[in-house]
Amino acid sequence: ASKVDDNALHEWVKKNNISFPVGMVQGDEEKVRFTWGVKSLPWLILTDKEHIVRAEGFALAELDREIRQLSKAKGD
Repeated sequence: ASKVDDNALHEWVKKNNISFPVGMVQGDEEKVRFTWGVKSLPWLILTDKEHIVRAEGFALAELDREIRQLSKAKGD
């Protein structure tokens, strides 16, 4: 939710072997953060395979727990 060089973003994704879709806000990032209700960065958003938001606003240290909860709810 902030401006970054497109090439730098793609290089970071490649270098870190990120396997999920990554993008950036195209426009006024302050307005977008306000509209989305993002209170701080990073603002993590966890989606399922259908790209439906299942969790948001949690700390990076809570990511594994959030994924496990999502897997339990789906019966995986």
